[in-house]
Amino acid sequence: MLTNQAEEVARGLRVSDSLAGTAVSALTTGGEVVALSPTSASQALKNIVQALIASDMIPHVLRGHAMIVIGQLCLHDKALAKRLVAALALEVTTAPNPVIRNNAVIALTDLCIRFVPFVLSCQRIFETVCLF
Repeated sequence: MLTNQAEEVARGLRVSDSLAGTAVSALTTGGEVVALSPTSASQALKNIVQALIASDMIPHVLRGHAMIVIGQLCLHDKALAKRLVAALALEVTTAPNPVIRNNAVIALTDLCIRFVPFVLSCQRIFETVCLF
């Protein structure tokens, strides 16, 4: 699901809990900038956010925020949304932390409004989540 560049970034990422707060602030700012100006989303930002989502070595609070930002990025990039909707749906059922799962649901809910056909392919996962 990740691009080769994102996989390389994920292998090199090591974020300590002490840096997580600063990273969350930067990530949130990046997400807000993208929401205000969709053309400002660089490929580097997309790769970093994908790497944060993919890495299990990242603190849960940072991965949770990354879920929201990837949702914001996907809202403005149809190709990215198509590639990542299945990964977000998988996080809903397999993520070890409720913050990550909840934020993945929020991202997918936003994508349901914009890209219905992409999210319909994950209908079984939504049905499973609704049974909890």
